[in-house]
Amino acid sequence: MALTYAGAIGAILQQRCGGCRGGQGVTMNGLNLTTYQTLMTGGIDGPADTPGNPDNSLLIHKIAGAQPHFAQLTPQELDLVKKWIAGGAPEK
Repeated sequence: MALTYAGAIGAILQQRCGGCRGGQGVTMNGLNLTTYQTLMTGGIDGPADTPGNPDNSLLIHKIAGAQPHFAQLTPQELDLVKKWIAGGAPEK
């Protein structure tokens, strides 16, 4: 599966984060992670992703920060998301 939003990353974010950050009109802090466009637009805290720079990505800070997140990604999923962002966060 391609390391793109459409290929792998979108499914991970929709499964792990979609309950609070997407579908059925639920968008905590205005952030919807269930589409590429809404992920890139971000929410009230600004863009969720910094293509090419996972260290400055709000998404990575939230899901991998010191305070555990209830929708925590597995280490493998987190690694894929970091690699995707480092690779420019392509949609397709």
